[in-house]
Amino acid sequence: MRRGYINIYLMLVILVLLASLGSLSSILVSNFRALRNQENAFALEYLAEAGIEFGKDSIKNIPGYYTDGSPRTPLKTWLIEESVGSTMNFKNGGVKIICPSGRGELYAVGFFGVDILTSSGYAFLKIKFEEEPLRVIEWTKF
Repeated sequence: MRRGYINIYLMLVILVLLASLGSLSSILVSNFRALRNQENAFALEYLAEAGIEFGKDSIKNIPGYYTDGSPRTPLKTWLIEESVGSTMNFKNGGVKIICPSGRGELYAVGFFGVDILTSSGYAFLKIKFEEEPLRVIEWTKF
């Protein structure tokens, strides 16, 4: 009779341990995904920042530098799909730099992969600037 109670008790202990391990593994997987998403967001933002710096350098060194006409709405769609811009690709992603003529604005779009249209994520940065001498007036992440 006692042996039956011990077996039931042992099975309950094992069941509780398995449930705890399942919960713990679920939490770990969730945290891992959140960290990976945060890392990807930082990577995209760094790509876009590199594009802004490259664009600022181009504005300083190339008189009348611009890549496109006036932006259209919706702005993000125009930046990704319609604007010509200047695109640079790196190992895991790239950046598209767009400077509309005569507006004192510079945009950079960070993206994953080699093609901006098939990217799984984007980061958008915009600066407003004065040209002579180059001075950033406003920095916007959107």
